[in-house]
Amino acid sequence: MPAKSDMSYRDAKEDRVQIQFRLGSALVAKIDAATEEEGCTRNDWLVEACVMKLKGEGNPGVFRASEVTRARIPILFRVGSKVKKAIDKDWKSNGISSRTMWIVEAILTRLDNYTFDPN
Repeated sequence: MPAKSDMSYRDAKEDRVQIQFRLGSALVAKIDAATEEEGCTRNDWLVEACVMKLKGEGNPGVFRASEVTRARIPILFRVGSKVKKAIDKDWKSNGISSRTMWIVEAILTRLDNYTFDPN
């Protein structure tokens, strides 16, 4: 089981902005299971995944198109404006097709630390 996330990067005084995208329900279910295991919110978990990717932490997870595209639901989370700017700079400079794909990579990298029941 992964250690509880260090959410110290969050500064309550920092301007926060919304990021919205659509994600497959199977992947959302895995994120929700991970948040339950860690005892944090989905928002905090997603922000931490992005911060980890920006820091170059973790190994890329396995990409399953069906988890990302099937039965997509809207996801909305808030992130510090500095983190959002860093995300936008990183996805553009690394030739990733979109911010959403960059976030999916961050999610998959963080989910690689968990073991999920295949049923």
